Amino acid sequence: VPGMRPGEKILDYWEPGRIMLSDPGAFLSSLMNFDRDSITADMIEKLKKYVEDPEFTPPKIAKISKACTSLCMWVHAMYKYYFVNLAVAPKKAALSTAKDELEKTERALSEAKAKMKEVTERLDKLQSQLNAKIEFKREKEQSIATCEERMSRAVRLITGLSDERVR
Repeated sequence: VPGMRPGEKILDYWEPGRIMLSDPGAFLSSLMNFDRDSITADMIEKLKKYVEDPEFTPPKIAKISKACTSLCMWVHAMYKYYFVNLAVAPKKAALSTAKDELEKTERALSEAKAKMKEVTERLDKLQSQLNAKIEFKREKEQSIATCEERMSRAVRLITGLSDERVR
């Protein structure tokens, strides 16, 4: 709205406010679904003079209008939220980074576990083959020992028989 001096503009919220309040359901929905993370420093600067006004407190507003008391509380809450969010935002960013790092690490761990499972299965298979070969070797060594023993007895028998034949 044009101001008293040429080129001057005055912010007039009456008409837009009246239009917004004409549909209470939509107004309430807009308050409940307000994207409080999108509050900017410029908005806070504009709100500052109202929030710091000693007349704009919920108890004082309650004396004038019960309906506006909740709106006053909401404005104060959003104002405080902005400053809390400033402190929390770096922590949220760090959390997001940590979650991404955790996800990468968990993927790497999963891949490593899968490889380890493959290697363990292969090792178990090789161990089983080794055990089978060791058992086979033991059986053959036992068979060799039995054959050598038989051969030794046969040689003694043949030697004994050849001595008998000579006599």
